Amino acid sequence: MGKKGNRKLDDTIEILEFEEDIVARQVQQKKKNRHSILLLTSRILTIVIIVCIFIFGIFGVYRMNGKSMFPSFKDGSLLLFYRLDHNYTRGDVVVVKRDNRYQVYRITGISGDSISIANNILFINGYQENTVTFYDTEENSSKKIEYPYKVIQDEFFVTNDYRNDTNDSRKFGSISKDEIVGRVIFQVQIRDF
Repeated sequence: MGKKGNRKLDDTIEILEFEEDIVARQVQQKKKNRHSILLLTSRILTIVIIVCIFIFGIFGVYRMNGKSMFPSFKDGSLLLFYRLDHNYTRGDVVVVKRDNRYQVYRITGISGDSISIANNILFINGYQENTVTFYDTEENSSKKIEYPYKVIQDEFFVTNDYRNDTNDSRKFGSISKDEIVGRVIFQVQIRDF
């Protein structure tokens, strides 16, 4: 072979080496892309797991059904509640699980309180309730609860804000601390009542 043949062979070898280099770079880029996608997927999955633990382990969400807490919470509102704080006080709004049903109530009486109702007014330890209510507090007509009602240790007397709805402690007595799932800390109003 002459110089022309060697030159053509050298040019062909250079072209082949160049193409091999391009193919190797493409393969390497595909590996990097796959690695990046796997890394991104694992990060997103980690974030989703953390958010689920955060929302369902520390916080919870409850959708109001009905008008039992009207006007404070309207039908359809989403309530965010905190599960870890168990130091409940009078006035706290709590999510309660009773008979495999969730319900929202306001704590009216705490351990040691004496609750009574006279002339449609709620009295706590002989003093008129100091929270603003828009409805009279009626006694439950079933008369299962005798007044004055004494709230025992680690129990709470709970009422609805819509006091005409007597499906609360006026009907079934105080609830135990273990029945409280969490304290409501935030409300998102979804629709009008």
